[in-house]
Amino acid sequence: MDIKNYFVAAAAAVELAFDAGVVAFAVAAGVGFGAVVAELAVVAAAAAPVP
Repeated sequence: MDIKNYFVAAAAAVELAFDAGVVAFAVAAGVGFGAVVAELAVVAAAAAPVP
């Protein structure tokens, strides 16, 4: 295997890992945001005067 091909493969692997990390972070942030919104909705419902 040519040394240049090795570096290209390593760069591609690093980029794939980085992309996977970005996707995982975005998913985790979305889940966390959804949990915060749900919690705020529960708090608002509990604080609202009962009709």
